[in-house]
Amino acid sequence: RCSLRDGREAGDVGIDAYVAIADRRPDWDLFIVGDGPLRKFLEARVPARLKHRVTFAGFIDKQDVVNAIYHQCEVLVHPSNKDAWGVVLLEASAAGLAIVTTPVVGASPEFVADHESGRLFTAGDRKGLTDALMEVTDPANTARFQAASKALSDRFRRESDPVANMKRALEFIGVRG
Repeated sequence: RCSLRDGREAGDVGIDAYVAIADRRPDWDLFIVGDGPLRKFLEARVPARLKHRVTFAGFIDKQDVVNAIYHQCEVLVHPSNKDAWGVVLLEASAAGLAIVTTPVVGASPEFVADHESGRLFTAGDRKGLTDALMEVTDPANTARFQAASKALSDRFRRESDPVANMKRALEFIGVRG
């Protein structure tokens, strides 16, 4: 339900995949967060019959607004061609969203267990993204994907707790017992 994109091809792929599933998923809308010089081009790619179901929110720099958006969505789609980390995956997972993204996003191994908490597809692969969206938006699957995504976020938070890790390191070197 949410798509964050970078670049023309990633935006094209995301919109094309949504258009491909829209008739089979009439209850699903697309909410696009982000802005840039390609926005008008991407807006023009949305067929007239679907314009009322696609929202281009633009750039949002207020974290409380971003969090509110996440909590209104069920799936985050991040069809990135390049993203060294992808903080949006952390945020979406913490909000309990199923995640559909590409393996080029640095955080994808931590936050997407393919076919469990979300789906991975090859960057630029329209059919791969369409298939992934059909799977995660299937009413029989969405809640399962969301729960697994939240569980991955909780595990990541526990395992990356800096205070707990510092205590373990101090215990390991014998400074704290």
